[in-house]
Amino acid sequence: MNGTTEGRCWLIATTGSRKTYSTRRGEQDLTSHVNFTALQVWGCRTGLQRTGLVTQSQFLVALGRANEFADLYEQGQSEVEKLRARLLLKNLIHPEGLGEKFQVLIQHKGIENPRLTGLSGY
Repeated sequence: MNGTTEGRCWLIATTGSRKTYSTRRGEQDLTSHVNFTALQVWGCRTGLQRTGLVTQSQFLVALGRANEFADLYEQGQSEVEKLRARLLLKNLIHPEGLGEKFQVLIQHKGIENPRLTGLSGY
């Protein structure tokens, strides 16, 4: 990290369940084991402070709660499309789906007491 990091937040979200490497950027997930303790230690050494560490479920529910999940739907969606969107969300936040497998670490620098919607209540 260098001096250009002032006044920014970093979001790191990952799971430790598998490693996948792809040359199809944006078309396939890339996941690996991440040592969040090491990230926090190294971040601290470069002046980053921990903003929060929560599960994917906690992060997404906090984001959705702010507007009652209105962003889940696009204008003009059919009821079937809305149902599909709800089921996809359920998989992302359900403890037996991906909700508890993924963690979200947010660190900040140059921001005093940042308040992020995805961390509200945690």
